[in-house]
Amino acid sequence: PAEPARPAMYGIGLKVADYPPHSILEVNDLRDEKGRSIKGATRKGDILEAINDVSVHDLSIEQLELFVFGPKDTTVSLLMVSQSTGSPYHVNALRHIPISFALGISLTLKRPFQVQRVDELLDAQNNNVNHLVEAGDIVEAFNGMSVAELAIRPVHDIIFGPIDSIVNLTLRSVRTNSTYELAVKRHLPAVSWQRWEEYGGMTQDAGSSVVSSGIENAAENEGAEGGNVIGFGNDDVTGEFI
Repeated sequence: PAEPARPAMYGIGLKVADYPPHSILEVNDLRDEKGRSIKGATRKGDILEAINDVSVHDLSIEQLELFVFGPKDTTVSLLMVSQSTGSPYHVNALRHIPISFALGISLTLKRPFQVQRVDELLDAQNNNVNHLVEAGDIVEAFNGMSVAELAIRPVHDIIFGPIDSIVNLTLRSVRTNSTYELAVKRHLPAVSWQRWEEYGGMTQDAGSSVVSSGIENAAENEGAEGGNVIGFGNDDVTGEFI
């Protein structure tokens, strides 16, 4: 049986550095438990030390996201350290910004929608099914809809969507020219997908000078709604919105 879908996830509106120490790069839309703006509660350069009493000092940005993202209108406790004084302080932040999730796959932006890279494809039971798809395979339909007959934006319409939602893909093998069906879930925070896209895959070191796979800011390039889908606007090489 399929694993039950998790509830929709929401973020808090901070941009933090990808690598420890996770310094604050931007205060985007931070709010308190009553939904009031508290943009002045923390400052650029201050360090995020812990989330709900769990130290984030040794956490990757992907691990940190798992502690921040949660159900709408719940709060998360942040332990911060002031850059100017070195003093610790606490901020209680509201989860209120919707987070989209993504398939662990990269597609070309124009027809035919070919698989460029397979990072981490999971089926409904959370089994890794990377081996079932090859780079160069072509997406011919998703959720029963032919991509030839629709105005499709592959990132927004196929890759991005609600957490744990299932996408039924019909693909044509570049090797055998036969078609096959595959049901996979959106499990990866879209901001992480965007970072992998910029650096050519999940195994690349985001701190190195890796050349992009060719879809720089893919969500933005697909249309005016690009940044809105992931909740914050475009990510960059130094930090990520949470």
